[in-house]
Amino acid sequence: MLENNLFNLDDTATVNVYAETKKENIFYLRVILESYEGLAIMTTMNKESTLLKFACLKCNFKDCFNLLKYLEDENLLSIKNHKEG
Repeated sequence: MLENNLFNLDDTATVNVYAETKKENIFYLRVILESYEGLAIMTTMNKESTLLKFACLKCNFKDCFNLLKYLEDENLLSIKNHKEG
């Protein structure tokens, strides 16, 4: 059995970040995100949508959000909002 002091359960909470992109950027964004192994999971809201959801652990949120802000500055996506899930 794992002891409680080995990990912080608060860090395992998920934060979802929603962003909009052009359809042609989706594959490129997935490749970029996969290069940061385990940082976040990107999903499209449906196959016709350009609305993306990035799910990351609370402990990774700062790094994930910084990457998404950089991608936004490069005009690859537009961050809409984020919330703890």
